[in-house]
Amino acid sequence: MRIAINADYLAEPQTGTGRYLAQLITSLGLVDGVNEYLLLTSQPIDEKPATPSTFVWEEVAVSGLSGRSERLRKVHWEQRIFPDAARKRDARLLFVPHFAPPWRPPLPVVTTIHDVIPFALPDYRPLSAVWAYQQIVAQGARHATQVITVSEHAKSEIIRYLGIPAEKIIVIAEAPATHFRAVSDTQRLKAVRAKYGVGERFFMYLGGFDVRKNVPLLIGAFAALVHRLNDPGLKLLISGDTAPLGSSPLFPDWRPLVRTFGLEARVVSAFVADDDLAAMYSAALAFVYPSLYEGFGLPPLEAMACGAPVIISDHPALREVTDGAGLTFALGSGGAPATRALADQMVRLATTPALRDDERLRSLARARHYSWAQTAAETSAIFAEIGGTRTG
Repeated sequence: MRIAINADYLAEPQTGTGRYLAQLITSLGLVDGVNEYLLLTSQPIDEKPATPSTFVWEEVAVSGLSGRSERLRKVHWEQRIFPDAARKRDARLLFVPHFAPPWRPPLPVVTTIHDVIPFALPDYRPLSAVWAYQQIVAQGARHATQVITVSEHAKSEIIRYLGIPAEKIIVIAEAPATHFRAVSDTQRLKAVRAKYGVGERFFMYLGGFDVRKNVPLLIGAFAALVHRLNDPGLKLLISGDTAPLGSSPLFPDWRPLVRTFGLEARVVSAFVADDDLAAMYSAALAFVYPSLYEGFGLPPLEAMACGAPVIISDHPALREVTDGAGLTFALGSGGAPATRALADQMVRLATTPALRDDERLRSLARARHYSWAQTAAETSAIFAEIGGTRTG
């Protein structure tokens, strides 16, 4: 059976969807020797995952839109060019690994919906024209033969906001990439600490800086930690793309808050290279993820795979991923109570080596429940199950 994949997100390897797709394609190549995969893109892909001969790559031009916006080109690709190209190349199934299934599919469709943030969080609803497109892809998801999502919480949100029946949705979790493993080489750990200027004792955050990520609360909790402990070596590493900071209310700039608390020498803002992430996770006192809303929560799981203790908010998706490993704090209504609750957990890990050691073991044990081989096998089974069906 030939399965056509919309592989455009491979051009954005640093995004969550790009990483998901790259890992899934690589793993499908290892576990599925039966199906033929047609990977269609509308643009050149600089770094293609290694795939066997049963994977065929093809770039398909999006013509007739000269001078139009990138947004319009993307819509045209997702809704018209990709499904038509797949049909003409004798595909029997379309796989769309992000929330953009075609509204009128010519073939059965499997789509992965990682979250429904614009529907669940009104502040994230984009400009009217884009919001109208979100309604179109939501209708496309309702027409899909099968929806894959990444957590039971995400499934409940899809049912709630999109009205898709539960029986059409299957949960197949993501997993940490295979290079996320605990690093014990003392020289490597020393080198990455020096490279990023974090010293021997640091907490770490990695992720986006949009408002739901709750980074200002983390700054406040770290300030409380510093005030409570006489430990001049404590630092906080914040890794992510700072370019959008201050560009809109969705991207509050947390850097003035660092100055307000007098933490300039303790808070390190640095983009951590992917090759250094496993070592940095392994070196951290803990990985802290105070997010207000998630569909899954891959960064904490990556950190856990490297043996890092984790502190997460009590958001349902994050508690589902960690399942008893790690420390949680109550978000409540935010503000001072949530800040104190997070600071309390950071104090516990900073001052109790035995607790850190225990949490490292819990992290490693929980992370072993996830693998891309399992994710790919379950996804391939879905393809096989519905590959002979036709859309209604």
